Order: sequence, then structure tokens, then C-alpha cells
Amino acid sequence: MEKEKGVVSLLQTPIHYPSSEFLSFCHHCNKKLEEGKDIYMYRGERAFCSLTCRALEIMNDEELEEESDNTPSKNPPNQEHGEKLFETGIITSNR
Repeated sequence: MEKEKGVVSLLQTPIHYPSSEFLSFCHHCNKKLEEGKDIYMYRGERAFCSLTCRALEIMNDEELEEESDNTPSKNPPNQEHGEKLFETGIITSNR
């Protein structure tokens, strides 16, 4: 019976969706989005007043992604002294 209560409580947990207010203000500059004017969307949950604000937000996201990609990993691979991860060279044959 206790498991059933757990399942019921999980099923009753509300799923959170973005509120309708996300279409009220520009995600980048916070300008009020006017009714009847174009709204520019990005990633489905971000509304923008102009292509410029949208492009600036995309560039910010790309910079953040690049920074996170360029950070060294916290757990570098274990290597013995002098061991190389990759070796390059040219093999020749004198036949």
C-alpha cells in the first residue's frame, strides 16, 4: 500500500510549463512585447522584441558553451610519465 501512495503522489505532481508571461517581455532587454508586433523565439521558451536581441542572446549562449567546452576536465586521464595519448609519425620502408 505504501508503494501505491508513492506512485499516486508522483502522478499528482504538477508538470511545470513556462507561464504565458514569457511572451510579455523580451528575454534580452526586458522591453514589453507589444500586441500585434512580431515576436522572435529562441529555444522555444525565450521571446525577443527584435532579431538583434535574439542574435545577441544566441551569441551569449554560444560563448558560454565554448567556455564550458574549453575548461579542462576535472578528472584528466591517468598517464604514466612520458606516456603519450596519441603518437604521430611516418612509417617508411626501404625495400
